[in-house]
Amino acid sequence: MKILTENKVIADAIKTWLGILAIIFAGAYSLLEYIEHKQTVKVERSLDYVSHLRSGNAAEAKLSLNQLLADKQQALGNILNKQYSSESELNTSYNAFILQITSTPQIQRQLEVAFSFFEEVAICVEKELCDEEVIKSFFTHEAIALFNSYYPYVCSLRQQWKNKTVYLKLERFYLNQTGDICA
Repeated sequence: MKILTENKVIADAIKTWLGILAIIFAGAYSLLEYIEHKQTVKVERSLDYVSHLRSGNAAEAKLSLNQLLADKQQALGNILNKQYSSESELNTSYNAFILQITSTPQIQRQLEVAFSFFEEVAICVEKELCDEEVIKSFFTHEAIALFNSYYPYVCSLRQQWKNKTVYLKLERFYLNQTGDICA
C-alpha cells in the first residue's frame, strides 16, 4: 500500500492522461464513422439516380430520343457522309437537321426531361450529395451521347432565351469543357 500512496500523484497523472487519450480516440473513431456513413449515403443516393434513369420519366425520354435518332439514321447518315467544302458547312447542315427533328413540343419535352435529369445529377455531385465516381461511371457515356447528339437544340435554347447557362452544368460536368460548345 505504501507504493500506491507514495506514487498517488503519478497514478493520478496517468489516469488523467489515459482519460484524455480515450476521449481523443473516441472522437477520432466517431469522426471516421461519420465520414464512412456520409460516403455510404452518397453512394446510395447515387444508386437511386441510377434506378431512376432505368425506370422513370428520364428513361422514357432517353429511349424516345434514341429511337428518334434511330428512325432518322438514314437522313443523318446522308448528312454526315456528304462531302462538304468546310466543317462549318457540315455543322450548319447538322444543326438544321437536329433543329428540324426537335421542333415538336413532344420531342422538346423529352429533351427537357432528359437534360434536366442529367443536370440534376451533376448538381447533386457538385453539392457533394452524390458520389462523383459512381455518378460518372454510370452516367457519363449516356450524357455525352445525348448532349453531343442534341447540342444544336441546346444552343438554340441559349440563343432564344439569351441565357448562356442553359444546361451549362451538364456540359461542363460530363464533357469536361471549359468553353461554350455553342461558341
